[in-house]
Amino acid sequence: MIENGTLGCSAKAEIDSHPWETTPLGARESWPLPVQTLVDVMLGSTQAMFVVWGAQRTLIYNDAYAAILANKHPSAMGRDLLEVWEEIRASLQPIVDEAYAGRPVAMDDIALTMTRKGYEEEAHFAFSYTPVRDERGAVGGFFCACVETTEQVVSGQKLKEAEARFRAVQETSIDGFTWFIGRRLLEEMPGNREEGLFDAYVQVVDQDKPWVTELSYAHEGVDVFLRLTATKVGDGFAVSFADLTERRRYEVRLAEAAAAVENMAEGFLILDPQFRIQQMNAEAARIDGRPAQEIIGLHLLEAWPEAREAPTWAAYQKAMRDQMPVEFVYQHRSETHDLWLEVRA
Repeated sequence: MIENGTLGCSAKAEIDSHPWETTPLGARESWPLPVQTLVDVMLGSTQAMFVVWGAQRTLIYNDAYAAILANKHPSAMGRDLLEVWEEIRASLQPIVDEAYAGRPVAMDDIALTMTRKGYEEEAHFAFSYTPVRDERGAVGGFFCACVETTEQVVSGQKLKEAEARFRAVQETSIDGFTWFIGRRLLEEMPGNREEGLFDAYVQVVDQDKPWVTELSYAHEGVDVFLRLTATKVGDGFAVSFADLTERRRYEVRLAEAAAAVENMAEGFLILDPQFRIQQMNAEAARIDGRPAQEIIGLHLLEAWPEAREAPTWAAYQKAMRDQMPVEFVYQHRSETHDLWLEVRA
C-alpha cells in the first residue's frame, strides 16, 4: 500500500474507483485495447511506470510511480501529466511533444527541481518514453518506464569525494607502506578494515599479485556496489574504483521481474524478432504439457506446427510487424490437453 498522499491508497485501488467517465479517457470499459494492455502490464510490475493517453495527456500509473509522485498521489490519477508536474512543465513539454510525434525518447539522467513533498528538491531520473499507437495506427499516447536515480547520483558524488580523500592520503604518504596502511588509510577510510580489505591489501604487497573484488561498501557517507582493483606500486599499492551500483540494481530488478513472470497465474511467453521462444513460465508449460526447457529456443512453428493454420501465427506476425497489441481466442489441442485460450500479444 502507498503511504504517500493518502494513507493506504494503492494505485490499483485508485484506478478501480476513479470516476473515469468524467475524464477525457472515458469509462474504463471503453478504453482502447493498447491502454488496457499497458495498464495490466504496469500494475504487475515493481518498476515505476505510467501511461499517458489522448490529446489531454491523461495520466495512469502504478504503485512504484505513486511513490515518486509522493504528495501528488492520488490526486494525479486521471489528470493531465503536464498539470500534475506544473513546476517542471517547461522541461517535460519538449519530451512529451517528441513522444506524441512518434519518436521514442530515452535519457540516462535528467535533473528536475520538483515540488512533491511540500518543498523544492532536486531529483534525478533515468527513463524512456515509448509512443503507443491506437487501433487506427495513429499515436494515441506514450508509455514510460522510469527509475529515480537521485540516491545513486548523490552516492556517486560522495564516492568522488571519498576517492579524492584517498588520493590525498596516497600523495602525502612520506614513510612508504607501513605509514600509509597502518595509519592514514584506516583514519580516512576505516570501512576498509570492517570489509576485510586491509588484509587483502597486505597480501597484494606481500605477494606482488593484483587483486580484484566486487562488494557492497557502505562507509564514509557512501552506499555503493564497487569493483576494486589493488596493485602493488613500489613498497605500497594503488587502488582503482569502478561504481557498479546501477548495474547491480538493474540485475536485481531483472531477477525480480523474471520471478514475477515465472509466478504469474497466466501463461507467459517471450519471443524474439525471429519468433524464437526466449522465455516460458510455469503456467505456460503446464498448459502445453511439456517442460519449458524443451520449448525454449525453438521457433514458434517448431514448438506448435498447428499454429500455422490457427489464428495464432497471423496474430503474432501482426503484433511483431505493426508493434500493436492483438487479442484473440482459440482452441489449443495437444496429446494431453483440449483447451480454449484467451491470448494477448
